Amino acid sequence: MFYCWPVWSLGYVLAILTYAEGTIVELNGVQMYMHPSKNPGVLYTVVFMLVILFTNISLRGVISVVAILTVMFFTVLFAYLGWWQGKRISK
Repeated sequence: MFYCWPVWSLGYVLAILTYAEGTIVELNGVQMYMHPSKNPGVLYTVVFMLVILFTNISLRGVISVVAILTVMFFTVLFAYLGWWQGKRISK
């Protein structure tokens, strides 16, 4: 349980961000907020997978810092360049 704090704290931050910037969408008769971008979901998934990875594999010292920074750098880079968005299908 101790290692889950990054997932919980990021989840709350992203929930506040979705509430602030999101749009109201009706899904199965229920109205809910959805963020217009995929980036918050991708960031949450990456942090969740990093927590799972680092709780099961022991990386020590500088190697763990380098691994975290590398994964987060590529996550932010892909989000900044818009590579998470995918192709849009127009009708």
